[in-house]
Amino acid sequence: MSQGNTEQQQPADELQIRPSVDMEIVGDNIGQIARFTVEKFEFANSTTLASEERDDAIRQIEDALWAIVEQLRKRRQEIRASMFRVASETLEKTLKSKD
Repeated sequence: MSQGNTEQQQPADELQIRPSVDMEIVGDNIGQIARFTVEKFEFANSTTLASEERDDAIRQIEDALWAIVEQLRKRRQEIRASMFRVASETLEKTLKSKD
C-alpha cells in the first residue's frame, strides 16, 4: 500500500454536508399547491368554499404534502448512508487492487 504523505491528518469529527433542499422554498411550493388545488376545485365545480372550509382544506392538504416531504427526508438519509457505504467499499477495493 502506498504511503504517499507520511503526515497523518485526523478526520473531521463530523462531516458538514450542506442541505440539498431549501425547506423554505418547499414550504412555499406546498402552500401554492394547496391553494391551487382548492381554486381548481372551486373552478371545476363552479362553487366557492366558505372561508373556514377553504382554510381547513388548505391546512389538510399542506399537512398531507409535508408528510410526503418527511418520507423524502428519510429516504434521503438512507441514500446518503448508502453513498458512504459505497464510498468505503470502493476505497477498500481500490486499495486491494493496488496490492
